[in-house]
Amino acid sequence: MLIDKFPKIEFLYIDSEEIPEIPAQLSIFAAPTLIIFLDGKEFARYGRNISIAQFIHASSIIISTLENLFIFDIGNKSFFIAFASTIALSSTLHLSIGANPSRINPLLALDSVSGEITNWIFNGLVKFDKSAKIVGDLAESYHFKDDTHLIFKLRRDVVWHDGYPFSADDVLFTYNLLRSPKIFTPYSSDFRYVKSVRAVDKYTIEVTYKTPYYKALSIWMIGILPKHLWEKVEDPMTSKLNRNPIGTGPYILKSVTNSGDIILVANRDYFDHTPNIEKIH
Repeated sequence: MLIDKFPKIEFLYIDSEEIPEIPAQLSIFAAPTLIIFLDGKEFARYGRNISIAQFIHASSIIISTLENLFIFDIGNKSFFIAFASTIALSSTLHLSIGANPSRINPLLALDSVSGEITNWIFNGLVKFDKSAKIVGDLAESYHFKDDTHLIFKLRRDVVWHDGYPFSADDVLFTYNLLRSPKIFTPYSSDFRYVKSVRAVDKYTIEVTYKTPYYKALSIWMIGILPKHLWEKVEDPMTSKLNRNPIGTGPYILKSVTNSGDIILVANRDYFDHTPNIEKIH
């Protein structure tokens, strides 16, 4: 069984015959099948909830041994179907979603589909690691000067998908847009205790809070937008960039159609590491 190959991974394994909703065409695969049930866009791993994107990023050992990985969303249940292979590295993840993404924008991604795709394309300043500890993402380090002052040192090796370099200007612009009257998003409430954000230099951000704030660090998991593209936008709510996003993340949006056909390709210039899966379709 597949579980015997990964004894340290604690997942729920269920015989595919017990799930009548699985598309019949998948029966052509003779390889062992791994099914992981999801609740919405999250599922339990090591007793914690992580997103699909985090699973793919963190589970390189598993992914590198799979020839095909399928994700399905049927009714109010979703599940992974993975077919084991020992002859090739994984090249494509097939994603079936129940709805089209509304806006592929970290500030406006309010539905689960938009949020999941956004997580593949954008990065925040920080993220959760495999142990649910907050670590740097676009920020290489951070520290609190005192209870109300937070300093981020940004990575210098990050470029946007169009090749433009990432800098503190992008962080400052994203914060100002999030708090501006041009945009309507519930995420702005997380920043209500922020007094100011300033770029100390090209790769340093200082955040000042009105009062000590228990979410002072975690709110910066929100994806950062590219200033050089968004500063030209008059109406962020209706911008074409919401359907043609440019991010810094591990995947680049190649195409998206109204029929729900979405293709993401690996970002070969991703600052962390080259993604293990070449294409998400």
